[in-house]
Amino acid sequence: MDPHPPHLTDPALVVLCNGVAETLHAALPELVGNTPEALAARDAVAMRLVAALAPADAAEAALAAQSVVAGAHAFHCQWLAQQYSPASELGMKLRAQSAGFEHEAERSRSLLLTIQKKRRKREAANVAARPKSPPHGRGQDAGGGLATQGGAAVAQPALPPAPQEATKPAPARRSPPALRLIQGGLAS
Repeated sequence: MDPHPPHLTDPALVVLCNGVAETLHAALPELVGNTPEALAARDAVAMRLVAALAPADAAEAALAAQSVVAGAHAFHCQWLAQQYSPASELGMKLRAQSAGFEHEAERSRSLLLTIQKKRRKREAANVAARPKSPPHGRGQDAGGGLATQGGAAVAQPALPPAPQEATKPAPARRSPPALRLIQGGLAS
């Protein structure tokens, strides 16, 4: 299975996707009955979860992958804990380990969202700081007044200001969907 979407044409993005896919494959918990098909399905779900976090660069992709891997380990520990009595020592240790992985996943996701928010704010400031280009057309003056048409000065009405894109706040991210690890492999 090709780890990157077919629409990627930028070689740097292809390399990044391949690197994230390899990292996920190596770091995700093993499945009972590690068949190639089950591993491919597990990896595909993990890549979709990383993509849903919308990383824009390698650093963001690493944080997204870290969050997905920690979340997968949390679910795996929960699944293992269900195999034991809730009062058993091993069951309690697995539940505690699951909680630790959940916190790690949330910390990674929170840091990623903070970085993305700052990046978007910086990008918006850069867009706002760019000088506005004059409107294209028949030599019109952006502020109204005189423009030339065929060598003669022609009075032009003032143009209305260009509509500004409304910036909506990014929707709140939810936790990635559960990676359900069951004895037969990965269930969707």
